[in-house]
Amino acid sequence: MKIDIEQVIEFLDNPPKSDFGQATSIIGVIGEDLNANTFKHYLENKENTYVEILPYSVTTGKNKGKRLDRWIYVEKKGEKTLYQCEIKNWAATAISGKRLEKNASKDKKWEIAEKNWENQCKGSFSDPEYPNGVTKVFVKMKSPKGYEEIKVEPLILYWMPISNTPNLNPLFIVPLSFFHNSKINTTFKELRVFSVSIYLRSLLEKGIKYLDYDLPNIKHRLDILAKIFPKS
Repeated sequence: MKIDIEQVIEFLDNPPKSDFGQATSIIGVIGEDLNANTFKHYLENKENTYVEILPYSVTTGKNKGKRLDRWIYVEKKGEKTLYQCEIKNWAATAISGKRLEKNASKDKKWEIAEKNWENQCKGSFSDPEYPNGVTKVFVKMKSPKGYEEIKVEPLILYWMPISNTPNLNPLFIVPLSFFHNSKINTTFKELRVFSVSIYLRSLLEKGIKYLDYDLPNIKHRLDILAKIFPKS
């Protein structure tokens, strides 16, 4: 499926008033798959890595307990990693969301990205209630069959512009010790954070306006909608 980068950035980061109330519904259709496949595109094109988004549920193996959104298998130069991935589709319309124009200056992008990271650190990552909707990424999930021996690492994919350095690298690594939250009980030592918005903006700056993704889940949802609302 073809993705119009300008349109998705405008809609999620700086929607017109006429579209403001539609973000939650549309994100429900496209959000997780868009974010996961954009991370896949980044690794394949920036780091020459083999990436596979696995179709298995991300659970602790128990009927109750926290769940995450995707398993993402990565292989680079013979090193294999399985990411247990939480996806946050938070956009400009979310509570405390911040607007950012698609052609914003680097300084403006950094201002917003830094503020979003600061809000996450002071909010979700400092929350004494563990695990919450964000820190559940540190809860060890049960690897799918056939992947039990592969190293597992936690990963959060955010839509919103978020970064911890002015260079605005869309993927950054944070040591667990950075959060200073003794309530986070985990064997993981670090967290990877990826900003979909920042990566897509970097492509747009290079003149790349469209991407082609294999998005069977989104296609299936759109097909269902087309059946319910057929063209006259």
